[in-house]
Amino acid sequence: MPDRSLDSETFGQLNAQSVDPPEQPNGWWGYRHEPPDPLSITRLVDSGLLDPCTAAFLWLAIEAKASVFVVSEPSNAGKTTFLTALLDFLPEQVRRIYLRGWYERFTFMSEDDPAESYLLCNEISSHLPIYLWGRGVRRMFDALHAGFSLATTAHTTGAEGVIELLSAYPLQIPDQLILDIDFVITLGIGRGSAGPARRLLRIEEIVEQAGKPAASTIVEREGTLGRLDAPAGRYIGILSRRFGLSSSLLTTELARRQHLIQRLVVNHVFRVEDVRQAIRAYLADAP
Repeated sequence: MPDRSLDSETFGQLNAQSVDPPEQPNGWWGYRHEPPDPLSITRLVDSGLLDPCTAAFLWLAIEAKASVFVVSEPSNAGKTTFLTALLDFLPEQVRRIYLRGWYERFTFMSEDDPAESYLLCNEISSHLPIYLWGRGVRRMFDALHAGFSLATTAHTTGAEGVIELLSAYPLQIPDQLILDIDFVITLGIGRGSAGPARRLLRIEEIVEQAGKPAASTIVEREGTLGRLDAPAGRYIGILSRRFGLSSSLLTTELARRQHLIQRLVVNHVFRVEDVRQAIRAYLADAP
């Protein structure tokens, strides 16, 4: 597993220059001719998809360039919408590299610094040429093992589904490469009083058991529309172990970021650009 430890001095730092996230390629949203309006993380919290503490945990994870899979079995569960919202937590100096599905040539592996890059794959699937499949998936995992970080989606359920998808034919990704994945986030759809209700069902980490990748649950919702009890202490322990940050620093940062997200939701700060500005201001003022 690549060493991505951070110390308290570099944690949360941004370039002094403010840079807007690069424009997403047309294929990022899959088959849609017109990409939908992206939703902010505060809008998703307000909708009930996740709670502020879990949003703060994911903020810290993405800021540390965790490699994540966002998955669901049903279509239209909001995988791309959710992943796109999480990308606002990336440090501004990190270059977003959008993979081009079947057309990707992986030239970034010899041209870009893994420590300053983040790979974005809209979906691991054979359904469309704009998705990544076959040999391209193996090359993507070679890049991950070389120190790049990754965010992507897939049609499956949970970390066990991701492991099965990657290890089975035709992908056949070696176990050691699958272990480079940090977190798998599962989304689902329930039937609420106002119609379909999208929810974060589970967050798992990929861990090693007897040399093989295995799923370890971090948090799980009680049923599709039940409670999601955010385990703040567990969040802190996992982030500390995976990214080399002190528990005391994480305790403070998790609480402060949770408070900010709660305040933005209460004040109805939902526009994507307004949320991005709030994140930048928070990090600029961080001690």
